[in-house]
Amino acid sequence: MQLFNKLSDIVTHSLPFNKPIEVREYLEENGRSPYKKWFDALPATVAAKVSVALLRMEMGKKEPSIVKTERRIWH
Repeated sequence: MQLFNKLSDIVTHSLPFNKPIEVREYLEENGRSPYKKWFDALPATVAAKVSVALLRMEMGKKEPSIVKTERRIWH
């Protein structure tokens, strides 16, 4: 049995949003940042895409006029 016939069959939670949002970095109790560890290991071109995506979210920019609860960057 095939779970999804095509990519459009996958539903993503989304919220209408037209204002800038605050993006905060998660820190563990010991002060470590899992995000920083992950980000620092990225190739430069991918890290640049991630930085641009975060900046666009903070500025309230989105495609197409919604902010998704999950942001994917294909590289």
